[in-house]
Amino acid sequence: MLRNRSREHPNDETLLAYLDAELSNLRMRAIRTHLQICWKCRAALAELESQAVAISRSLLRNRRMILIDLFRLGRILAMED
Repeated sequence: MLRNRSREHPNDETLLAYLDAELSNLRMRAIRTHLQICWKCRAALAELESQAVAISRSLLRNRRMILIDLFRLGRILAMED
């Protein structure tokens, strides 16, 4: 018996792969079709996307702080020489 994949709810891992376009073209189309008919999965996808953006911003902010700290440390070490 063939199952209609558009009715299967993708898990979070699959939705993240969809966001990153890491799925085959066929699977991307199946997920896209499912998202058109399933508000729960659209909401889950939106939440995952929001979390990914927040994490990216946090990592970027932390990277900047590390670079600033390294710059300051370099200045302190240069003054000691």
